[in-house]
Formats: sequence, structure tokens, C-alpha cells
Amino acid sequence: MFQIDSTVGYYRLIVVGYSGDAGDAIDAAPNVLRRSYGMKFSTPGSDNDEYEFSCGDYWNGGWWYRSCSTSLLNRNDLAIWALNAEVGDVQSSQMLLRVK
Repeated sequence: MFQIDSTVGYYRLIVVGYSGDAGDAIDAAPNVLRRSYGMKFSTPGSDNDEYEFSCGDYWNGGWWYRSCSTSLLNRNDLAIWALNAEVGDVQSSQMLLRVK
């Protein structure tokens, strides 16, 4: 299940049941503070994360940050999908959504 809350909930992210071969950097990151599950969406200028400064401003991109995350696909210069404390360069990404 992949669910994004409404504007009232600041587009909170809920993901249950990951499958694939890239690794679950949303909810299975080794460092719990880096997990995006249940977080509100932050952007530059809209700080909804739990970190001491704005991760959206720091990374110059929008994402479901908790404390600047190990997953970040909406960044201007380099997308990140990292597990086990190794940063993985992402050549491209595509997010497909189906409305039920």
C-alpha cells in the first residue's frame, strides 16, 4: 500500500509492503531517524521534518524527511537512494500512482 495524505495532513507518507530489488530506503533504513514512513512532505520554505533545521532547504528539494533521510529522489543535482549507510547515485527515477 502506498498512501499520501491530503493537504490537511501535509501529504503524510504511508507505505506498507515494499517489494522490488532497489531496497526499502523509505521504511527499512538502518538508522530509524532516517526513515520517511509517516512523515509529512517538506520542501524548501516548508519545513515539516523533525530535524533541527530544514532538510528541504538543505537538500534543495522536496521529500518526506524525518532527519534528512536516506532516500531523496526530488533533488536538483543528485538523487539519493541509500541503504546500509552507503549513498547510491540514482540515474533516474519514476513514481507511478494509480487512483483507486
